[in-house]
Amino acid sequence: MKTKKIKNYPLDQSPLYKLTTKRKLAELLCLPLARLKRIATLSPNMYNEWTQEKKNGDLRTIEDPARPLKMVQSRIAKILSSISAPEYLHCPVKGKSYISNAAQHIGSKHIRNVDISNYFPSTKSRRVYWFFHNILKCSPDVAGLLTTLTTYKGHLPCGSPSSSILAYYAHYDMWQNIYQIVSESGCKLSVYMDDVTVSGGVVTERVMFQVRRCIYRSGLQPKKEKERWYRRGIGIVTGIVVRSGGLSAPNAAHLKRFKLRNKLATSSNDEERITLQKSLRGIDGQQSQIDKWNRRLNTSTKSVRADLQ
Repeated sequence: MKTKKIKNYPLDQSPLYKLTTKRKLAELLCLPLARLKRIATLSPNMYNEWTQEKKNGDLRTIEDPARPLKMVQSRIAKILSSISAPEYLHCPVKGKSYISNAAQHIGSKHIRNVDISNYFPSTKSRRVYWFFHNILKCSPDVAGLLTTLTTYKGHLPCGSPSSSILAYYAHYDMWQNIYQIVSESGCKLSVYMDDVTVSGGVVTERVMFQVRRCIYRSGLQPKKEKERWYRRGIGIVTGIVVRSGGLSAPNAAHLKRFKLRNKLATSSNDEERITLQKSLRGIDGQQSQIDKWNRRLNTSTKSVRADLQ
């Protein structure tokens, strides 16, 4: 069976563009208007909150919406995700990943990373409303309803299916400005959620100062302790090692695979073996994607050489 291809369209052709009535919005979201309004009214009380530990030991607050609200948010996310994304955006974009994000910087001598601190909690409701009203040009009441449905306690909730795509669009002007700064400097930009990477032959401090200034002006904060500057053509981008000749998994991934295989060979517990096999498949899947990108790069390089001969 063939998979139905999702149609992508420019922003001004989105069904949300210049939407002026709540009734049309309800039809677009496949709900009766009264039901949609009730969900919006009850939405402040439709979240389950808990804290979750990050890999670095910090705590993250998860704000998980109840099923009726989550379904509405998923439909909004689907509509927004059908808008054609810029080349530099790799998440959340269908067909792209943290590996494709890293691959954009193959061959760059300088690679510089900037992370945005508390991306979702720092993306305020007013920015979400601004996007719906000023960029999508929805009427004030429609923009207000969409904002109520997708935000919680004045910000994007970490746990909502619509937060990832809205975090990008809520700062649409910021990303446009950053792209212009980077491209005019002759460098490359990639964005993977809150992870911003700039690369090129030389990435100057002036360029990065302008990038950070754009982030500050949008009401966000770059993580100074997470900034990295690689200057020898080898760097780490979204957890993947980028070299002049291609990509590779970090040493930690190779070590983890080695330990998992050894543990799997000695384990006699069925439940533990299932968990180990799942982890091993994840690492092998990452390596498979890396190999795919490297083969693509090698094919492209051979084609260029053939044309020059």
